[in-house]
Amino acid sequence: MYPISRQTITEYFMGSFADAKKKNHLEISPEAEFYVVNLASEFSSAERVRAANPKDDAFAIAYKNAMENLGFESSKSIGDLSTFLCGFFPERVDRAGGLKYHITMGRSGYNLASIFPGQKKYVFKELVEKLPRIVDTLNDIGINEVSADKDIIEVYEKWLKTGSSRLKKILIKNGIMPVKDIMS
Repeated sequence: MYPISRQTITEYFMGSFADAKKKNHLEISPEAEFYVVNLASEFSSAERVRAANPKDDAFAIAYKNAMENLGFESSKSIGDLSTFLCGFFPERVDRAGGLKYHITMGRSGYNLASIFPGQKKYVFKELVEKLPRIVDTLNDIGINEVSADKDIIEVYEKWLKTGSSRLKKILIKNGIMPVKDIMS
């Protein structure tokens, strides 16, 4: 018989994010951390992912639609979708335009969300400022072990494209010191 865990998905992400935050030396306000943890919890439901992009548009189309609406929810949704996808599915994002591209779009969405009255402007401004580090921290929650030489080469190639600190840590952990350009 297996033990039953009473930990909720929010508690899981709260603990996991706190551990990854320490590991990454990420300083973030409690309000922004609460926002990111809730975002991760909410997006664990497929319905929430579909609600952020109901037509399942390509990310650029969803971004264009949000910018045309210029509403708080549509702007925040772009930031949220970007944070979720980059944080938990960096390989998928890399195939669909690149991590930096999606993070830039997410920052833009959060920046627009910060201008609406009655919203926690400082939280969205902090998300804009720290989104690349937040994404790396979320990546660490789902980090996998590299099991073969082929895998480590793929990790290195992805690191060359993205410069991800998460991938750099995987390479170092596996005895490889990543260097971008050895000819300089």
